[in-house]
Amino acid sequence: MKNPTAFGLLLLTLSCSAMGVSPSTSLDPSAVPIDLTVAPPEDGMGFRGKVQGQGQGQDDELSALRASAEEEASRGMEKVQAAKKGGAPILNAFNPRVTVFGDFIYTNAKGPILNDAGDDISDRASLREGELDFRADIDPVAKGVAILSFPEERPGEYAVEAEEMYVLLPGVTEGLDLKVGRFRPAFGTDNLLHTHDLPWTDRPLVVQEFLGDEGFGETGAEAKYLVPGTGSVPVELRYALVNGESAAVLSGSGSHNQAHLGRISTFFDVGDASFLQLGTSGMYGESDLQGGETKMLAIDLLYKWRPKEERALHSLVVQAEGFYLDRDLNGSPVKSYGMYATLLWQQSRDLYFGVRGDWTQFADLDSGHAQAASIWASYYTSEFLRFRLGFEALDDSRKQLDWTAFFQMTFVFGSHPAEPYWVNR
Repeated sequence: MKNPTAFGLLLLTLSCSAMGVSPSTSLDPSAVPIDLTVAPPEDGMGFRGKVQGQGQGQDDELSALRASAEEEASRGMEKVQAAKKGGAPILNAFNPRVTVFGDFIYTNAKGPILNDAGDDISDRASLREGELDFRADIDPVAKGVAILSFPEERPGEYAVEAEEMYVLLPGVTEGLDLKVGRFRPAFGTDNLLHTHDLPWTDRPLVVQEFLGDEGFGETGAEAKYLVPGTGSVPVELRYALVNGESAAVLSGSGSHNQAHLGRISTFFDVGDASFLQLGTSGMYGESDLQGGETKMLAIDLLYKWRPKEERALHSLVVQAEGFYLDRDLNGSPVKSYGMYATLLWQQSRDLYFGVRGDWTQFADLDSGHAQAASIWASYYTSEFLRFRLGFEALDDSRKQLDWTAFFQMTFVFGSHPAEPYWVNR
């Protein structure tokens, strides 16, 4: 492991968190204490002595005290019942929800598959990535998200990375949310998904080529605004100002200028059982340390059909993205295109089939291209465990690789996460 000290500290922190819960802490809202006591009178006689000393004429005062206590108890029970209806444990409102993800993969390929370090990983099993996902309310106006990933960078060696760690401020004004920290920017649809949530095993070729093997995350701020008054066809605007370091087409860690990303999207119903989402994204930043520019545009389409019947067992997803890159690289212009299209069919509650076609030019060459066709099947034993078998045929002018077969197992435990858009359960 590349950073055993950091990993050990993380495990120690989790262990202490699990063992440090006070025995008096309860998840039951009915355990909230209600004060039914009556404060002693100021003369120090005590409640009984005072009543007896003043005789039967104080019955009205006694009744008033009892009524006051009953009213206080009633208000307390109303708060408890409201908390029960809301479903949020009172005492644990700010404790983080923790989810663990694991992504195991075995690949077998006709030719070598090289990672970034030059290791051949074409015929081996790999715990490709582990992930810890923490989410909690920071205070009444802010939410916190921290996602730590443990990718296998070389065979048997793992890194520790802050994949996402940000503060979300929802509803700053009507329709406006702010996000500050490290996050995956909304550039297209694929980039928003973490590896374990992908409907396929590897990201599309154009995403790998233009954004990076795993898409890209950056540090900065993002604003999301839902335009008011758009009726049944909502319009969402996003703008992000981030460091220009992570995407494959930006200048890297030596960059001194920020990158600008924008997105506009809309979605609407198509009939009674389906909807369509359309979006366009843009990026502007430095392409190299010599001051070259990167300009990139993308368009995306997502269509989903699902019968209206309750517990429907079938669904269909059609998704496509296209990219255009205009880049100055070391004084030479590079103009490249790329796209992918996919179809996902849900055969039953637990079984999904998918096909995808990819075509892309290269981000650092003004000639050549790669294309691929892939097919796969995904099977859920539950929402916590998924198996996948697949096959990909690749034609790439830069690589000696014709086909790859793969087996994937993805598992999750802990707090139940939200399902990705393509899952229908």
